[in-house]
Amino acid sequence: LMKEYEAYLKSHGVAMNTVSFYNRILRAVYNRAVEKEMTVQRYPFKHVYTGIDKTVKRAVPLKIIKRIKELDLPLKSS
Repeated sequence: LMKEYEAYLKSHGVAMNTVSFYNRILRAVYNRAVEKEMTVQRYPFKHVYTGIDKTVKRAVPLKIIKRIKELDLPLKSS
């Protein structure tokens, strides 16, 4: 069932880190249910992705922010 859910998310363009985030949340809820003896442990998350891929950083580099800060701009616009 969990592999089907993962495939569904991927087919709808959900990023792998988001898929992993959703799976980790669901796994935590499931584990809590096991602890409270509401279900038995069947390891449904054994073959689903719960890792984190390194992503490209999209933030403005500190060097550029410092250059903007140092710009000599007029106080009033013309």
